[in-house]
Amino acid sequence: MAIPILWFISFLFMIPIHFWHDIQFIHRENVCFIAIHRARGFIWSNMIIYGISIIVINIIYIRLTHFIRRSSMVTFTRTKRDVIVVRRIALVVGILTLMGIPSVVLKLMLPFTNVGKPLFYRSQNMVIVTAMIVLSFMLVYVTPQVKKVLIRNRKSTTTTWTHT
Repeated sequence: MAIPILWFISFLFMIPIHFWHDIQFIHRENVCFIAIHRARGFIWSNMIIYGISIIVINIIYIRLTHFIRRSSMVTFTRTKRDVIVVRRIALVVGILTLMGIPSVVLKLMLPFTNVGKPLFYRSQNMVIVTAMIVLSFMLVYVTPQVKKVLIRNRKSTTTTWTHT
């Protein structure tokens, strides 16, 4: 149920870009993207993609740290577990932020210079793919249950040869 709601919200956020006609067919790349030279759609998409997500994740992180600081010493083990969770969240937030910085810098440079214009859309796609790969590996680190399942599957697939 959450995925359709997220899709609906995503479509709602992108409605202004459709009304502004900022999505154009890029002949060199053979795809439709938000045009670089359309500042309004460009700024709107950056605020939605990077701004809101980083702000929401940071709000969650701040609330978690406040919760951990309020807990008493009686619940030390739970607090220790919560600290581990907060560290993992901070690591994911840091990686998401670092992955977005190159594309944001490039997006800010493009209206003023022609540096990187021919490769802009390809570099955008490369950043997205790299972020997905890094976050996939982070999933194994952040979620111990996933790591246990992967280790268990690796052990069960090993075969031993017997001579008969």
